[in-house]
Amino acid sequence: MLNLEIAHDQLAAPLRRVAAVADPRSSVVAYGAIKLTVDEFGLSLTAANSTQLMVERIEVPDCGAGLVYVSAARLRDLVGSLDREQPVKIWEDGQIKIQSGRTRARLDRLESTGFPSSLSSYPSPQISTTTDEFARALGLIFSAVGTDRDRAIYGSACMFVNGFGLWLAAVDGTQGAIAYLKGKTAELFPDALIPRSTVSRVLALTKATPTTPLYIAVGQGLASFCGGNWVLTSRLAAIDFPDAGLWVAPAVAQPVVLASENLERILARIDAAIDLDHVKLKQRGAELSCLNGTMTVVGNRNVITDEMPVTMGVEPIKVGVNTRQLRHCLNAIGAEQVELHIGERAIRVCAAGEEYESYTLSPYRL
Repeated sequence: MLNLEIAHDQLAAPLRRVAAVADPRSSVVAYGAIKLTVDEFGLSLTAANSTQLMVERIEVPDCGAGLVYVSAARLRDLVGSLDREQPVKIWEDGQIKIQSGRTRARLDRLESTGFPSSLSSYPSPQISTTTDEFARALGLIFSAVGTDRDRAIYGSACMFVNGFGLWLAAVDGTQGAIAYLKGKTAELFPDALIPRSTVSRVLALTKATPTTPLYIAVGQGLASFCGGNWVLTSRLAAIDFPDAGLWVAPAVAQPVVLASENLERILARIDAAIDLDHVKLKQRGAELSCLNGTMTVVGNRNVITDEMPVTMGVEPIKVGVNTRQLRHCLNAIGAEQVELHIGERAIRVCAAGEEYESYTLSPYRL
Protein backbone atom coordinates (compact mmCIF):
# COMPACT_ATOMS: atom_id res chain seq x y z
CA MET A 1 0.00 0.00 0.00
CA LEU A 2 1.09 3.53 -0.79
CA ASN A 3 2.22 5.21 2.43
CA LEU A 4 4.90 7.88 2.38
CA GLU A 5 5.97 11.14 3.98
CA ILE A 6 8.11 13.59 2.04
CA ALA A 7 9.36 17.16 2.45
CA HIS A 8 7.31 19.68 0.46
CA ASP A 9 10.27 21.14 -1.44
CA GLN A 10 11.52 17.65 -2.26
CA LEU A 11 8.20 16.84 -3.96
CA ALA A 12 6.98 20.13 -5.44
CA ALA A 13 9.66 20.86 -8.07
CA PRO A 14 9.86 17.31 -9.54
CA LEU A 15 6.07 17.13 -9.56
CA ARG A 16 5.80 20.36 -11.58
CA ARG A 17 8.33 19.11 -14.10
CA VAL A 18 6.64 15.74 -14.59
CA ALA A 19 3.10 17.13 -14.59
CA ALA A 20 4.04 19.48 -17.42
CA VAL A 21 4.36 16.43 -19.69
CA ALA A 22 0.79 15.26 -19.01
CA ASP A 23 -1.89 16.32 -21.50
CA PRO A 24 -5.30 16.77 -19.83
CA ARG A 25 -6.86 17.79 -23.17
CA SER A 26 -6.11 14.43 -24.76
CA SER A 27 -8.94 12.02 -25.53
CA VAL A 28 -6.86 9.38 -23.72
CA VAL A 29 -7.72 9.90 -20.05
CA ALA A 30 -4.45 8.33 -18.91
CA TYR A 31 -2.47 11.08 -20.66
CA GLY A 32 -3.83 13.52 -18.08
CA ALA A 33 -2.65 11.31 -15.23
CA ILE A 34 0.50 11.04 -13.21
CA LYS A 35 1.62 7.64 -11.98
CA LEU A 36 2.94 7.41 -8.42
CA THR A 37 5.10 4.36 -7.84
CA VAL A 38 6.77 3.58 -4.51
CA ASP A 39 9.24 0.78 -3.90
CA GLU A 40 12.38 0.14 -1.88
CA PHE A 41 14.23 2.81 -3.89
CA GLY A 42 11.76 5.65 -3.22
CA LEU A 43 9.03 7.50 -5.14
CA SER A 44 8.82 7.61 -8.94
CA LEU A 45 6.64 10.14 -10.77
CA THR A 46 5.67 9.25 -14.35
CA ALA A 47 3.62 11.17 -16.93
CA ALA A 48 3.13 10.72 -20.66
CA ASN A 49 1.51 12.16 -23.76
CA SER A 50 1.35 11.02 -27.37
CA THR A 51 5.01 11.97 -27.94
CA GLN A 52 6.84 11.85 -24.61
CA LEU A 53 7.26 9.75 -21.49
CA MET A 54 8.97 11.25 -18.43
CA VAL A 55 10.05 9.61 -15.20
CA GLU A 56 11.56 11.37 -12.19
CA ARG A 57 12.73 9.52 -9.11
CA ILE A 58 12.84 10.90 -5.57
CA GLU A 59 14.70 9.09 -2.81
CA VAL A 60 12.33 8.57 0.11
CA PRO A 61 13.12 6.09 2.92
CA ASP A 62 10.46 3.79 4.40
CA CYS A 63 7.72 4.63 1.89
CA GLY A 64 6.13 1.20 1.55
CA ALA A 65 5.11 -0.06 -1.87
CA GLY A 66 2.26 0.73 -4.24
CA LEU A 67 1.11 2.09 -7.58
CA VAL A 68 -1.68 4.60 -8.25
CA TYR A 69 -2.79 6.98 -11.03
CA VAL A 70 -4.19 10.42 -10.17
CA SER A 71 -4.89 13.66 -12.03
CA ALA A 72 -1.57 15.35 -12.74
CA ALA A 73 -3.04 18.86 -12.74
CA ARG A 74 -4.98 18.38 -9.50
CA LEU A 75 -2.03 16.85 -7.65
CA ARG A 76 0.33 19.57 -8.88
CA ASP A 77 -2.03 22.40 -7.90
CA LEU A 78 -2.82 20.83 -4.54
CA VAL A 79 0.81 20.32 -3.56
CA GLY A 80 1.63 23.82 -4.79
CA SER A 81 -0.98 25.30 -2.43
CA LEU A 82 0.30 23.51 0.68
CA ASP A 83 2.50 25.00 3.39
CA ARG A 84 6.11 24.67 2.28
CA GLU A 85 7.28 24.26 5.87
CA GLN A 86 5.16 21.14 6.47
CA PRO A 87 5.92 17.63 5.17
CA VAL A 88 3.43 16.03 2.79
CA LYS A 89 1.87 12.66 3.69
CA ILE A 90 0.30 10.53 0.93
CA TRP A 91 -1.44 7.23 1.57
CA GLU A 92 -4.16 4.91 0.28
CA ASP A 93 -7.44 4.35 2.05
CA GLY A 94 -9.93 3.50 -0.67
CA GLN A 95 -9.07 6.91 -2.11
CA ILE A 96 -5.75 8.71 -2.31
CA LYS A 97 -5.42 10.94 0.76
CA ILE A 98 -3.01 13.80 1.29
CA GLN A 99 -2.23 15.64 4.50
CA SER A 100 0.06 18.57 5.25
CA GLY A 101 -0.24 20.23 8.65
CA ARG A 102 -3.95 20.81 9.21
CA THR A 103 -4.82 20.53 5.53
CA ARG A 104 -6.36 17.30 4.26
CA ALA A 105 -7.51 16.40 0.77
CA ARG A 106 -8.65 13.41 -1.28
CA LEU A 107 -7.95 12.48 -4.87
CA ASP A 108 -9.79 9.95 -7.01
CA ARG A 109 -7.94 7.19 -8.76
CA LEU A 110 -7.75 7.31 -12.54
CA GLU A 111 -7.85 4.35 -14.87
CA SER A 112 -4.52 3.34 -16.35
CA THR A 113 -5.97 2.27 -19.71
CA GLY A 114 -3.85 3.77 -22.47
CA PHE A 115 -0.96 4.80 -20.21
CA PRO A 116 2.27 3.70 -21.92
CA SER A 117 4.51 1.35 -20.02
CA SER A 118 8.03 2.40 -19.24
CA LEU A 119 10.56 0.99 -21.65
CA SER A 120 12.12 -2.18 -20.33
CA SER A 121 15.39 -1.26 -22.04
CA TYR A 122 16.76 2.01 -23.38
CA PRO A 123 19.32 2.42 -26.14
CA SER A 124 22.85 2.61 -24.81
CA PRO A 125 23.86 6.27 -24.28
CA GLN A 126 25.93 7.58 -27.18
CA ILE A 127 26.40 11.12 -25.86
CA SER A 128 27.78 12.35 -22.56
CA THR A 129 27.56 16.07 -21.76
CA THR A 130 26.07 18.34 -19.07
CA THR A 131 22.69 19.97 -18.66
CA ASP A 132 24.34 23.41 -18.73
CA GLU A 133 26.00 22.79 -22.08
CA PHE A 134 22.92 21.23 -23.65
CA ALA A 135 20.71 24.10 -22.42
CA ARG A 136 23.14 26.59 -23.97
CA ALA A 137 23.08 24.82 -27.34
CA LEU A 138 19.30 24.37 -27.34
CA GLY A 139 18.79 28.00 -26.33
CA LEU A 140 20.90 29.09 -29.29
CA ILE A 141 18.78 27.29 -31.89
CA PHE A 142 15.34 27.38 -30.24
CA SER A 143 14.07 30.56 -31.91
CA ALA A 144 14.74 28.93 -35.31
CA VAL A 145 12.48 25.95 -34.51
CA GLY A 146 9.12 26.40 -36.24
CA THR A 147 5.75 26.01 -34.57
CA ASP A 148 3.74 22.81 -34.34
CA ARG A 149 1.59 24.11 -37.20
CA ASP A 150 4.56 24.13 -39.57
CA ARG A 151 5.82 21.17 -41.55
CA ALA A 152 7.52 18.54 -39.38
CA ILE A 153 10.87 19.45 -40.87
CA TYR A 154 10.44 23.07 -39.72
CA GLY A 155 8.85 22.27 -36.34
CA SER A 156 11.76 20.10 -35.19
CA ALA A 157 15.42 20.33 -34.23
CA CYS A 158 17.99 17.99 -35.73
CA MET A 159 20.71 16.37 -33.62
CA PHE A 160 23.43 14.86 -35.76
CA VAL A 161 27.04 13.71 -35.71
CA ASN A 162 29.70 14.23 -38.35
CA GLY A 163 33.47 14.09 -38.47
CA PHE A 164 33.76 17.26 -36.37
CA GLY A 165 31.49 16.23 -33.49
CA LEU A 166 27.92 16.67 -32.31
CA TRP A 167 25.61 19.38 -33.66
CA LEU A 168 22.12 20.78 -33.15
CA ALA A 169 20.38 22.53 -36.03
CA ALA A 170 16.97 24.06 -36.76
CA VAL A 171 15.37 25.83 -39.72
CA ASP A 172 11.87 27.27 -40.14
CA GLY A 173 12.01 28.37 -43.77
CA THR A 174 13.10 31.97 -43.16
CA GLN A 175 15.87 31.49 -40.61
CA GLY A 176 18.15 28.76 -39.38
CA ALA A 177 20.57 28.13 -36.53
CA ILE A 178 23.33 25.66 -35.86
CA ALA A 179 25.12 24.95 -32.56
CA TYR A 180 28.16 22.86 -31.75
CA LEU A 181 27.65 20.71 -28.66
CA LYS A 182 30.68 20.21 -26.46
CA GLY A 183 30.59 16.66 -25.14
CA LYS A 184 31.75 13.14 -25.72
CA THR A 185 30.17 11.14 -28.53
CA ALA A 186 30.64 7.41 -28.15
CA GLU A 187 29.47 6.39 -31.62
CA LEU A 188 27.74 7.58 -34.76
CA PHE A 189 23.95 7.42 -34.98
CA PRO A 190 21.35 8.44 -37.58
CA ASP A 191 20.15 12.03 -37.61
CA ALA A 192 17.59 12.49 -34.83
CA LEU A 193 14.78 14.93 -35.61
CA ILE A 194 13.37 16.04 -32.23
CA PRO A 195 9.82 17.54 -32.18
CA ARG A 196 9.42 21.11 -30.95
CA SER A 197 7.43 20.00 -27.88
CA THR A 198 10.35 17.82 -26.80
CA VAL A 199 12.90 20.55 -27.52
CA SER A 200 10.91 22.92 -25.32
CA ARG A 201 10.56 20.34 -22.54
CA VAL A 202 14.25 19.35 -22.55
CA LEU A 203 15.25 23.02 -22.54
CA ALA A 204 13.10 23.63 -19.46
CA LEU A 205 14.44 20.51 -17.71
CA THR A 206 18.10 21.27 -18.37
CA LYS A 207 17.67 24.84 -17.14
CA ALA A 208 15.87 23.62 -13.99
CA THR A 209 18.59 21.07 -13.14
CA PRO A 210 21.91 22.81 -13.92
CA THR A 211 25.41 21.38 -13.47
CA THR A 212 24.12 17.82 -13.84
CA PRO A 213 25.61 15.11 -16.07
CA LEU A 214 23.40 14.46 -19.09
CA TYR A 215 23.33 11.24 -21.08
CA ILE A 216 21.54 10.97 -24.42
CA ALA A 217 20.62 7.78 -26.27
CA VAL A 218 19.17 7.56 -29.78
CA GLY A 219 17.67 4.46 -31.36
CA GLN A 220 14.47 2.57 -32.19
CA GLY A 221 12.81 5.82 -33.31
CA LEU A 222 13.31 7.31 -29.83
CA ALA A 223 15.62 9.75 -28.08
CA SER A 224 16.16 9.44 -24.32
CA PHE A 225 17.59 12.24 -22.18
CA CYS A 226 18.77 11.27 -18.70
CA GLY A 227 19.77 14.09 -16.36
CA GLY A 228 20.30 13.13 -12.73
CA ASN A 229 17.03 11.79 -11.35
CA TRP A 230 14.90 12.37 -14.44
CA VAL A 231 14.54 10.60 -17.78
CA LEU A 232 12.58 11.99 -20.73
CA THR A 233 11.96 9.71 -23.70
CA SER A 234 10.49 11.13 -26.91
CA ARG A 235 9.45 9.85 -30.30
CA LEU A 236 11.44 11.21 -33.22
CA ALA A 237 9.97 12.79 -36.32
CA ALA A 238 10.19 10.34 -39.23
CA ILE A 239 11.56 12.71 -41.86
CA ASP A 240 14.98 13.56 -43.26
CA PHE A 241 16.50 16.89 -42.29
CA PRO A 242 18.06 18.86 -45.16
CA ASP A 243 21.80 19.05 -45.55
CA ALA A 244 22.99 21.98 -43.46
CA GLY A 245 25.03 23.18 -46.42
CA LEU A 246 21.81 23.94 -48.29
CA TRP A 247 20.66 26.63 -45.88
CA VAL A 248 23.63 27.78 -43.81
CA ALA A 249 25.23 30.77 -45.50
CA PRO A 250 28.94 30.25 -46.19
CA ALA A 251 31.49 32.46 -44.48
CA VAL A 252 32.76 35.32 -46.63
CA ALA A 253 36.33 36.57 -46.82
CA GLN A 254 35.63 39.98 -45.28
CA PRO A 255 32.57 39.96 -42.98
CA VAL A 256 31.15 43.07 -41.37
CA VAL A 257 32.31 43.12 -37.73
CA LEU A 258 30.41 45.30 -35.27
CA ALA A 259 29.49 45.79 -31.62
CA SER A 260 26.38 43.77 -30.83
CA GLU A 261 25.19 46.25 -28.20
CA ASN A 262 25.20 49.18 -30.66
CA LEU A 263 23.18 47.32 -33.31
CA GLU A 264 20.72 45.98 -30.73
CA ARG A 265 20.11 49.49 -29.39
CA ILE A 266 19.34 50.84 -32.88
CA LEU A 267 17.07 47.92 -33.79
CA ALA A 268 15.19 48.28 -30.49
CA ARG A 269 14.47 51.93 -31.26
CA ILE A 270 13.25 51.00 -34.73
CA ASP A 271 10.96 48.31 -33.31
CA ALA A 272 9.54 50.75 -30.79
CA ALA A 273 8.81 53.30 -33.51
CA ILE A 274 7.24 50.67 -35.76
CA ASP A 275 5.02 49.49 -32.89
CA LEU A 276 3.81 53.07 -32.39
CA ASP A 277 2.77 53.13 -36.05
CA HIS A 278 0.80 49.87 -35.51
CA VAL A 279 2.71 48.10 -38.26
CA LYS A 280 2.23 44.34 -38.46
CA LEU A 281 5.02 42.14 -37.11
CA LYS A 282 5.77 40.73 -40.56
CA GLN A 283 6.56 44.27 -41.71
CA ARG A 284 9.32 44.81 -39.15
CA GLY A 285 12.19 45.53 -41.49
CA ALA A 286 15.32 47.65 -41.69
CA GLU A 287 17.96 48.35 -44.34
CA LEU A 288 21.63 47.95 -43.44
CA SER A 289 24.03 49.92 -45.63
CA CYS A 290 27.79 49.61 -45.07
CA LEU A 291 30.27 52.00 -46.67
CA ASN A 292 33.71 53.27 -45.61
CA GLY A 293 33.57 51.73 -42.11
CA THR A 294 30.09 53.03 -41.27
CA MET A 295 26.83 51.14 -41.10
CA THR A 296 23.66 53.13 -41.71
CA VAL A 297 20.47 51.53 -40.36
CA VAL A 298 17.19 52.78 -41.83
CA GLY A 299 13.92 51.55 -40.38
CA ASN A 300 11.05 50.49 -42.62
CA ARG A 301 9.04 53.53 -43.76
CA ASN A 302 12.04 55.65 -42.66
CA VAL A 303 10.84 55.70 -39.04
CA ILE A 304 14.43 56.01 -37.75
CA THR A 305 17.86 56.44 -39.35
CA ASP A 306 21.03 55.83 -37.32
CA GLU A 307 24.71 55.09 -37.87
CA MET A 308 27.43 53.05 -36.16
CA PRO A 309 31.10 52.24 -36.85
CA VAL A 310 31.97 48.81 -38.27
CA THR A 311 34.98 46.93 -39.59
CA MET A 312 34.45 45.82 -43.18
CA GLY A 313 36.03 45.20 -46.54
CA VAL A 314 36.25 47.59 -49.46
CA GLU A 315 33.04 46.67 -51.29
CA PRO A 316 29.87 48.55 -50.19
CA ILE A 317 27.05 46.38 -48.82
CA LYS A 318 23.29 46.89 -48.69
CA VAL A 319 20.77 44.36 -47.38
CA GLY A 320 17.35 44.24 -45.75
CA VAL A 321 16.82 42.41 -42.43
CA ASN A 322 13.87 41.45 -40.25
CA THR A 323 14.51 43.44 -37.07
CA ARG A 324 12.85 40.92 -34.77
CA GLN A 325 14.84 37.98 -36.14
CA LEU A 326 18.14 39.84 -36.05
CA ARG A 327 17.56 40.91 -32.44
CA HIS A 328 16.82 37.27 -31.54
CA CYS A 329 20.14 36.31 -33.09
CA LEU A 330 22.12 38.96 -31.23
CA ASN A 331 20.55 38.05 -27.89
CA ALA A 332 21.03 34.30 -28.38
CA ILE A 333 24.67 34.65 -29.44
CA GLY A 334 25.41 36.96 -26.51
CA ALA A 335 28.82 38.13 -27.79
CA GLU A 336 30.19 41.66 -27.59
CA GLN A 337 31.44 41.54 -31.18
CA VAL A 338 29.50 39.80 -33.96
CA GLU A 339 30.13 39.12 -37.64
CA LEU A 340 27.62 39.51 -40.44
CA HIS A 341 28.43 37.32 -43.43
CA ILE A 342 26.15 38.82 -46.07
CA GLY A 343 25.49 36.78 -49.19
CA GLU A 344 23.01 37.01 -52.04
CA ARG A 345 20.50 34.58 -50.50
CA ALA A 346 21.36 34.48 -46.81
CA ILE A 347 22.91 36.41 -43.94
CA ARG A 348 25.06 34.46 -41.50
CA VAL A 349 25.37 35.94 -38.00
CA CYS A 350 27.94 34.63 -35.51
CA ALA A 351 30.25 35.72 -32.73
CA ALA A 352 33.46 37.31 -33.99
CA GLY A 353 35.93 34.55 -34.83
CA GLU A 354 33.37 31.75 -34.39
CA GLU A 355 33.68 28.95 -36.95
CA TYR A 356 30.88 26.58 -35.93
CA GLU A 357 27.84 28.17 -34.27
CA SER A 358 25.78 30.69 -36.20
CA TYR A 359 22.36 31.98 -37.19
CA THR A 360 21.26 32.27 -40.79
CA LEU A 361 18.58 34.72 -41.92
CA SER A 362 16.87 35.22 -45.23
CA PRO A 363 17.30 38.80 -46.54
CA TYR A 364 14.25 40.97 -45.93
CA ARG A 365 12.53 42.55 -48.91
CA LEU A 366 11.82 46.19 -48.13
